[in-house]
Amino acid sequence: MFSLAYRLAFLLALSPIVHAEEGPAIPLDLDKLRIEQQQLLAEVEAAREPYDRMPRQKRTDLIGHQRRVLALLEGKASTAELTTDEHMAIFNSLEAINATVTKAEDDRLICTREKRKGSHLTVRVCKTAAQMRQERDAAKELLDRPGCLSKQACSGGPR
Repeated sequence: MFSLAYRLAFLLALSPIVHAEEGPAIPLDLDKLRIEQQQLLAEVEAAREPYDRMPRQKRTDLIGHQRRVLALLEGKASTAELTTDEHMAIFNSLEAINATVTKAEDDRLICTREKRKGSHLTVRVCKTAAQMRQERDAAKELLDRPGCLSKQACSGGPR
């Protein structure tokens, strides 16, 4: 997966082309972006985890976006060689890739061993990354409630 820094740098590199009076384009390592996309493409095409659980149509769309990015970058040494339309097409494809990859990450299964209440035995509990994040966010929200130090306030009862 490509890094947030490269996505932000690419967005910043778009800015001078849209507003040429602001200065020259910020250089971006297109070789690194190519390598990251080629590696991700290989993982998606091979249906490696977490892409093995991704619906076929999403995987096909993801591959299409990656191939479009790679085709637009072909033969280019810097972002200065890209037209405004190519910049926008690459940016939109990278955003689509990021959204799809993030969703795939949310579907990743994470298993933990937990003790049951009143027992010394541990059980295996498996949840998706999205479920774990939702539970974490809900617990944080509950603890952030005013007056949550009282049992009634934290249990969802009247405040």
